[in-house]
Amino acid sequence: MPDHASTQAPGTPRRGWFKRNWKWFVPAILLGPLVLGAAGVYGFVLIRASNLKSSKPYRMTLEIVQKSPEVITQLGEPVVDASWNPSGMLPDEAAANPTANLNYEVAGPKGKGYVITSARRVDGDWAINSLQVTLPDGTQQSLMHLVQVDPKELEKLKFDPNKVQPKTTDVPKDAPPVEIDIPAIDLP
Repeated sequence: MPDHASTQAPGTPRRGWFKRNWKWFVPAILLGPLVLGAAGVYGFVLIRASNLKSSKPYRMTLEIVQKSPEVITQLGEPVVDASWNPSGMLPDEAAANPTANLNYEVAGPKGKGYVITSARRVDGDWAINSLQVTLPDGTQQSLMHLVQVDPKELEKLKFDPNKVQPKTTDVPKDAPPVEIDIPAIDLP
């Protein structure tokens, strides 16, 4: 098999590496970061979607929607989760306001619906605050009548202005006091 150097005409200098390989090297340098960035964003979206879909508020509300006679009538049976990327937010474990707001699609043989829900965590348990489905004909149907709430859980959700609310930040006991000197302003 002939060597590349031996196929050159005698007396011509051998071309440099870049001149021989620029046709693949330049596109790789330009497209490489773009492909890696797109893969990173896609990975982030998939992880976030997986976290939302595996959350207790998402699973609770999806189960109610799937059993709803109103939704089954409009979408047909079975009603399935149709969102590959649901939107919304879940609070972290130490959140001062542990409320989850989720939006996702469901689908059946007759069409798709859009679910908007809110749930609140009280003493480690989730309670659904609102659950609404927008059906294919554009009507919005509240499914709160299907949410079964234990009266004790309902009592936990009520806000008591006389109850001391938990602190949202922890201040170390040995932290020095903050003193601020505000200059006096003489008004005419």
